[in-house]
Amino acid sequence: MALTRRRFLLGVAGGLSALARGRAGPSSPPTDPEVKAAIVLNLARFTEWPPGTFSDAGTPLVVCVWGEDPVSHALGGIRGETAGGHPVVLRAVASPDRLQGCHVAYVARSERRHVAGILTALRGRPVLSVSDIEGFAAWGGAVSFWTLGGRVRFDVNPAALRHAGLKVSSKVLRLARLVEEAAP
Repeated sequence: MALTRRRFLLGVAGGLSALARGRAGPSSPPTDPEVKAAIVLNLARFTEWPPGTFSDAGTPLVVCVWGEDPVSHALGGIRGETAGGHPVVLRAVASPDRLQGCHVAYVARSERRHVAGILTALRGRPVLSVSDIEGFAAWGGAVSFWTLGGRVRFDVNPAALRHAGLKVSSKVLRLARLVEEAAP
């Protein structure tokens, strides 16, 4: 297994461990939303933002959460983790004018009917857009989740990453299914 792939998968395991620490009760296998939250954290760890995106090393990496679903709730477990040396903070957003300062935008399933407007607001911003909405990456989002055989997978839209000025490790991209943009 390649070093970066191993680091990514170990990072997902570490993220799941962090999420499990926040759970009450006995240890149990992680839920799909917890796996997806850990992947969001690790995608942030393996993403390079344009120079000047962070004012200094202590600047937080802001994960903006748009709407509510099981993944948006599980993202609470990554608060306080680090990505690229930046502490991770979460912020709820409900309108495009609140996107200033977001580095990752998770769009919840509850926002399905607003995807086109949200993606328009994100276009050209250095924001890693992620969703659990089917087709999100094909519609212009950067990353969308899907499940096959009980395992969480993800699609990546390389054009969306380019438009955002973001670079994701090529070895991480090998774990994804690459998709092209289509109209929502």
